[in-house]
Amino acid sequence: MSHRSPLAPWKLLVRAIAHFYRGDDESCRQSIGAIQPESAPARLVPAIRAMLGGKAGAPLTAVAAALVSRAGGNPAALRRALEALDHSFASENDDRILRAIRVALQECRQNSPGLVERLKQHISVRSMMAGLEKNDVTSAMGGAPGDDAYYYRLFARGMEETGNPEDLAVACGVWDDFRKHAV
Repeated sequence: MSHRSPLAPWKLLVRAIAHFYRGDDESCRQSIGAIQPESAPARLVPAIRAMLGGKAGAPLTAVAAALVSRAGGNPAALRRALEALDHSFASENDDRILRAIRVALQECRQNSPGLVERLKQHISVRSMMAGLEKNDVTSAMGGAPGDDAYYYRLFARGMEETGNPEDLAVACGVWDDFRKHAV
């Protein structure tokens, strides 16, 4: 498609969105940078810039702000919070882990609300394996995670990975729970 085509800005917008969801921020910036400022798709450029973690260039309209919050907000902030959570688990400091859990879930609720439940499940299993108190973790997460087949699979795999014979026995029971929820 020619750059002079009336659909060229739309094609660039579609490419930018594809790059955004692939995590290719630089290509996304190049695509939105090539969109002609007077074209209709140019109205979305500030929102996409905000989602990339940069400055929008212009104040976001209410509709653009809603788009940013629903499309994933600021993935860089969420990524940083998850990295901090990983580091806190490595530190084995319970208070630090619980603070990092709160921050990570807060960022997830703001930036990717559709992933909150899965994140809670991963945190719950990782916390159990780290020996954290279940009530403290549940409180830090703002509630218990859902116990669906995905959760039981995570839990069973976690128990298997320890290599401890007692944990392997627990894993067998958890795999049975997985089977019940999966079918």
